Amino acid sequence: MRYDLKSLKGRRQRLGLTQTQLAHEAGVSQSMIAKIEAGMLDPAYTKAQKIFEALERVEKKKEPKAKDVMAKKVLIVKPSDKIVGVVRQMSAKGISQMPVVEAGSIVGMLTERAVIDRVGKEDVRRLLVKDVMEEMPPIVTEDTPISALNELLKHRNLVVVQKEGKIKGVVTKSDIIKSMI
Repeated sequence: MRYDLKSLKGRRQRLGLTQTQLAHEAGVSQSMIAKIEAGMLDPAYTKAQKIFEALERVEKKKEPKAKDVMAKKVLIVKPSDKIVGVVRQMSAKGISQMPVVEAGSIVGMLTERAVIDRVGKEDVRRLLVKDVMEEMPPIVTEDTPISALNELLKHRNLVVVQKEGKIKGVVTKSDIIKSMI
């Protein structure tokens, strides 16, 4: 791996670290960090590796977690709920998907897309949530890093955040975007 020594100062400052703090984290001297940043020292590969690994560790610690970006108010539906009432509720609240919960456990997902797929094929007014629901969404803990959430959201529209088996929130792409602003 090639390390970009010119990026060292900017990355350190973005993380709010002093040269001394980075040096301590990397196990090198503060003067070494200062000389590298000033372009006066070309460190040995192993020293550069230690410094950049320390930066990555600090970046991971400071990375936002699911609990920092999740929407805490979560509307849920039961498999036995009638679709018509649920669709009205979704429309009124401006949401496009809801976890389906039975006996305290997530059993599926109801999405606008799943309902729309049934329109014209069946009398939607007679359908229950269990007739239309999709597979369960991904479930993560509150401490899941935002980078992992991003990967999950490339494949699914919603991620459920749980703690001790209870829903604490949900994360969508728009929640990630809002957290950046």
